[in-house]
Amino acid sequence: YSPSLLPVYGQVLYALKVEHALVVHCCGLDELAPLGTAEAVEVTREGVKKLTIDVLAYEGVEKCTIADLRGGDCQENAKTLVELFSGGEKSKGAVGDTVALNAGAGRYVYGPAASIEGGFKIARAALTEGKALRKLEEWVVMTHRQREKEVAAEASPEDYTQEKMDAASSPATWKGKTMRDVVDEYRAKGDAWEGSKSGVFRYQQ
Repeated sequence: YSPSLLPVYGQVLYALKVEHALVVHCCGLDELAPLGTAEAVEVTREGVKKLTIDVLAYEGVEKCTIADLRGGDCQENAKTLVELFSGGEKSKGAVGDTVALNAGAGRYVYGPAASIEGGFKIARAALTEGKALRKLEEWVVMTHRQREKEVAAEASPEDYTQEKMDAASSPATWKGKTMRDVVDEYRAKGDAWEGSKSGVFRYQQ
């Protein structure tokens, strides 16, 4: 959280032979945000160089305050995430811009984008079109299937019953549902969400 540490982190990453990385300080945060100009170091195999990233110069990004980015408890944060990922107008604003900025920076570091701004545009379009929610649905299904495999591998033959699998694996309310089913139910009923310890959202009736 101090810009004076940027070169230190950069040199450590370089010494660890990291191929490409960004270390960012933006108005007290360790990530990009529409708060103001960010200071950063970019690490490549050629060395470490300082950067100034003016995200407010990106098209459509409006300045915000820390209060605009403040979250709440797990239910409130889950609600915000689902609305953001659902696309349309709800994907815009301070939180949406922050998500898109950091996702865009990730795309730049990983390679698909030629610049941070280019990555931001791709990420923002994906959010607006609801692609993030579809990817979240896929991830939820994958993690539940993986958990079922882990439970099956750990279970002895006498423990391998559907009842015990259900209890040890996904919450029963997920049976036969996709993430979109749950989102639709949430919208219709306004019930609460809770983040599970595994990072998967659980639907609470």
